[in-house]
Amino acid sequence: MPDLELALNQLSLKHKGHLLKFSVFNQSDLPILKQIYATTRQEELALTQWPEQQKSAFIEQQFVAQHSHYQTHYSGAEFLLIHCDGQILGRLYLDEGDQSICLIDITLLKSFQNNQLGSQILTWLIGHAEQQNKIITLHVEKHNPAHQWYLKSGFLDIESRGVYQYMEWHPR
Repeated sequence: MPDLELALNQLSLKHKGHLLKFSVFNQSDLPILKQIYATTRQEELALTQWPEQQKSAFIEQQFVAQHSHYQTHYSGAEFLLIHCDGQILGRLYLDEGDQSICLIDITLLKSFQNNQLGSQILTWLIGHAEQQNKIITLHVEKHNPAHQWYLKSGFLDIESRGVYQYMEWHPR
């Protein structure tokens, strides 16, 4: 199984003319990982009447649950931070097996969304999977705008799984 961190760092993916770097997170990165996670819940929390303290407690509890789940169920995965010039831009979690690559998560901080960074990474991942003749699998919440992004990128809706849509991309 290839080292995805090494492969990604050999690319020339850029943000505003600066090379992106990818590194495995460590325990000291948990606060920024929680901040990245929080961006995925902002719209949802904006609809509540909760005070900030309750929102923060909710984010903490949900982040810990998600992080623990990922670490337990994807023990062989690469949990990477995306950064540029010393600034963290987001996270990329991938689990590559013999037949497939599971895109566990790709999340960019809000200020780095909608500027082609995610598309550059997804294009690389699709090319990598094509070269390896592997499918890419993922789960996305049905109401998440990323669902349409994945469809436009060649992913297929395979199965509805509660609030999630299971999707696959297949090599030609």
